[in-house]
Amino acid sequence: MLKHRLSQIIEPSVDSLRFYPLGKLGHDKVIHIGAKKSLDVTAPLIL
Repeated sequence: MLKHRLSQIIEPSVDSLRFYPLGKLGHDKVIHIGAKKSLDVTAPLIL
């Protein structure tokens, strides 16, 4: 599977992969592999 092959190639401490399943049921199931996740842009930003 492509996801498995790519996860073996990347450097998880530096690189980041995201897989977005298509279709009605996959819109909220983002699969993240690798470096730290990004900020939630829908959450409040407190400075």
